[in-house]
Amino acid sequence: GDQFTWNADLDVDASDNNVRYLFLKNRGLYKSTNRGANWALVNTGLPAYGVVAGDRSMGNRLWVGTCCGQPIALSRSTDGGANWTTVAGFTSVIDVDAAGDRVAVIGQRTGDTFNKIYYSGDAGGAWTEITRAGYRFSNAHEVAVDPWRPGTIWISTNGRSVARYTPGDGNVQTVSVTVNTIPLGQSYIV
Repeated sequence: GDQFTWNADLDVDASDNNVRYLFLKNRGLYKSTNRGANWALVNTGLPAYGVVAGDRSMGNRLWVGTCCGQPIALSRSTDGGANWTTVAGFTSVIDVDAAGDRVAVIGQRTGDTFNKIYYSGDAGGAWTEITRAGYRFSNAHEVAVDPWRPGTIWISTNGRSVARYTPGDGNVQTVSVTVNTIPLGQSYIV
């Protein structure tokens, strides 16, 4: 069926609380340096339909993802939107989020036939697919990179669920518990 999509994305800069970013779909990216009192179009050649994410831990870091066959699917700015670098390999992005140069994307890379969730721990230098058989998150709508737990990503669906994904290191930790029985009629103060 149909899926509701947002007409605007709003974010605040991590290091300057006066700076706000607003991405209006079909209008482009706007920036305010006075907490949203005034806005200026940041006309940098970005596609006009997409989503924006400000890195929650690092100031002046922005990501813009676009879908629907536009010429640029994922772009990154390290100077508050003045200049942009295209991130290669993506053909469509429906959501992006970042914290501390760790990035999560819902979208398609070259050769994908459906949206997958990708994660990069190095500002887009290398990507790992989170989705896999049994964990496709086919109705994923938004992702959020946890700023306090590196590698942890929150995934929201267009249903009524949220998932937390934390990749393991392959080591299983065993916890030993010692249980003491208390004889009937006796108690211990803990």
